[in-house]
Amino acid sequence: MRRTRNRPVRDDKFAGHGRSDDRTGRDAAVLVAKRCADDYLERSPLEATILRPTALTDDEGTGQVSSTFESRGEDGDEIPRADVAQAAVACLENEETIGETIGLFGGETPVEEAIRSDG
Repeated sequence: MRRTRNRPVRDDKFAGHGRSDDRTGRDAAVLVAKRCADDYLERSPLEATILRPTALTDDEGTGQVSSTFESRGEDGDEIPRADVAQAAVACLENEETIGETIGLFGGETPVEEAIRSDG
């Protein structure tokens, strides 16, 4: 594995997704805080990548996902946590993901290919 410099890859499951009836009280405050953190990170000089997975499952990872760039909360097929973790590692190893916001969903594209903006 190639060593990369330290940089944040943020897994922001809660910021873009969830049922509308969950967005009250404490959950609404968490959503606002996470959205503010994303907005700050997107405008900062940090070399960061933001991952926005859809609904997470505890199923075994498949190593395959679907993705969309500049994600703002699109809905898609549920995704195993293991596939999100694999995508986070792949983002750290691929500097082309710096500055990207990537929506992740269950799918049929190998993770390393799905996180490429030309993939």
